[in-house]
Amino acid sequence: MRSGAGAVDGELDTVEQSLERPLDAERALFAGDVGDPVVAWGVLAAAITCAVGLVVGIRATRRLT
Repeated sequence: MRSGAGAVDGELDTVEQSLERPLDAERALFAGDVGDPVVAWGVLAAAITCAVGLVVGIRATRRLT
């Protein structure tokens, strides 16, 4: 991960961390740790990422039509 002093770099770090959570959850699931709290955080992060992507996609489609 990058570490920066600026607001933009800090925001990028936060986004990057939130996108790493589903990966950590997958690793825990492959290891058989279904009850690990990282799995719940990963599911939540994946759902939020999906919702944001859906909203952005719908808005872009509406602008083009």
